[in-house]
Amino acid sequence: ASWPPGAEAVSDDDTRSAFLDTTMYKLHGNIPQKDRTRTFFRFCNASEGILFCTDVAARGLDLPAVSYIIQYDPPDDTNTYIHRIGRTARMGQRGQAVLFLQKSELDYLDHLKESGMSLSEISVVKILAELNDDDEDDGDDALDGAASQVPPGLLLQQQFESLVSTDVELHELARLSFLSSVRAYGSYPKKLKSIFHPRKLHLGYVAKSYALKEQPKRIARDRDRADSSKSKKQSKQDQNNRHKSANQQHQRQHQQQQQQQQSKQRKNPINRKKQKRQYGDDLRASMRKRKKAFNQNTTAGGRGGGGGFKKGGGATAGRRN
Repeated sequence: ASWPPGAEAVSDDDTRSAFLDTTMYKLHGNIPQKDRTRTFFRFCNASEGILFCTDVAARGLDLPAVSYIIQYDPPDDTNTYIHRIGRTARMGQRGQAVLFLQKSELDYLDHLKESGMSLSEISVVKILAELNDDDEDDGDDALDGAASQVPPGLLLQQQFESLVSTDVELHELARLSFLSSVRAYGSYPKKLKSIFHPRKLHLGYVAKSYALKEQPKRIARDRDRADSSKSKKQSKQDQNNRHKSANQQHQRQHQQQQQQQQSKQRKNPINRKKQKRQYGDDLRASMRKRKKAFNQNTTAGGRGGGGGFKKGGGATAGRRN
């Protein structure tokens, strides 16, 4: 396949081996700064490689000897596009930039031309046609004729779909990428909504671009079910945590009440003397009451005896008379 355009044609075996042996790197904002720095220097020091990155690498990074900048998603700002393609053709070197656009997005070229940029169209069908294995001569004209009828890129698409469908982890990553891409397509600013409108997006083609065989509705429905199941599980876990927290708080309050009651029943060692004095005062007051009552009873008994004694005295005086 003679890709990139203008390059010397090489055999299919050499192309496959070169592609499989190429080191790939990734760079995005969710990677820790230490790992991003390590990846940056590894890519800069490598003789060849492919760097998959987001706009985190669009500005401020000096990437030497970058031959191609390939943009799968058009940026929503012309300045961002300029900064992206500015990672190639640096310091007097040559470089090229490729931008993928659908037929409904071709008006985006006018938006770029207004900023003074000139672009030329590359025939994707021609490039894909070179990927078909119709150069092999197996001696069967019927098979050669059937191979020539294969749509461009179909064999490669089938290989990708077979790989994704048989790898569970890769299939899940493809589904997440599809859903993320569809959501991001609806986030373009108002001035570009007429070009990048979600209603113009062919979801089936987008799913195919991620090597997914399922229908888009099924992909979204399965994801909603997974999110719903995850949400229910999280809600149940949150409810259990709330019940557990409420029970712990109730136990703490109960323990505090018990401690307060025990402290009231227990004598305070700091006021022990005062408590004894109060107890002695009560005892002395009680003893005074008893003594007073005893004295009142004793006085009443003495007066009665005195009257009798006088009677007796009167009798004695009568005997004397």
